[in-house]
Amino acid sequence: MRVAVSLTRKVHQLWAWSRHPNFFGESLLWVGSAIVAIAGVTAPTADPAYQTLGTTLALISPVWSAFFLFFTSLMLLEKRLDAKFGGKPAYEQYKRSTSVLIPWPPN
Repeated sequence: MRVAVSLTRKVHQLWAWSRHPNFFGESLLWVGSAIVAIAGVTAPTADPAYQTLGTTLALISPVWSAFFLFFTSLMLLEKRLDAKFGGKPAYEQYKRSTSVLIPWPPN
């Protein structure tokens, strides 16, 4: 019953659109940081070798963060939530109708 009450409260919040909006926000932060860094190292006055190295280094951080986020944190959290709430009709309905990561209108 507690899950159903909690889900009812969240229907009008961001968690109705994504089960992990905080992880999505963190991913956007890393992508935005990479875009800013790439813009800085690809300035027209920069040496071409420096541009290539700078772009590569700027992309390593968001790629690593996304890998770590998706394949460790997100999977472990989903397993923990399934162990705690799995089998409860309200939670199973929430899982079926809500995107895991990217905010998307519920089904």
